[in-house]
Amino acid sequence: MLVVLCASSVWLASAQKPEEGGDVPSVPLVGPALRPKIDPALLKQLAEGDDRYAHVIVEVIGAADLTTAIAVSDPWRQRQAVISSLQAAATETQASVRALLTSQEVTGDAANVRSFWIFNGLAADANLDTVLALASQPDVKIVRLDRQYHIVNHPQLLPQTIPWRVWKDRILEPKWLSDRLLDSA
Repeated sequence: MLVVLCASSVWLASAQKPEEGGDVPSVPLVGPALRPKIDPALLKQLAEGDDRYAHVIVEVIGAADLTTAIAVSDPWRQRQAVISSLQAAATETQASVRALLTSQEVTGDAANVRSFWIFNGLAADANLDTVLALASQPDVKIVRLDRQYHIVNHPQLLPQTIPWRVWKDRILEPKWLSDRLLDSA
């Protein structure tokens, strides 16, 4: 993490004071209060990218109180109570951020705003001004780049695993198990 912070500090410093003739993107001065609330990769993408928008995730401060929901004995009603609590907390804590993003959508500085209750956050396509405005909100925890992860859908590319029946036979075999326990001691 220290390496990431150092790398982002060097990047921000170099972006603020470009060398003569260098192709370093210009990034507005981000104050020390906002730096921990903005993902450095997001700033880099907005500064260097050709796109006007970046896909962002805005994590909002606040959590649902699930004590009463967990106390429900019926599993189906308990799930419903947990979902209701999470949705109510998201509605309450995300109100100001949603209002900001709605106003930014009208001006064309944000698009595709989606609210989530499972992790108390929002996703949007936002420009640099909107990211800075979001980070300045007191109830925003962090604004980060929405990264895409591609899952391999080709079993032949996955590492080969030992079938369960082999593990089961070895684990249940007393000599094999005792040898492993002695080796770890």
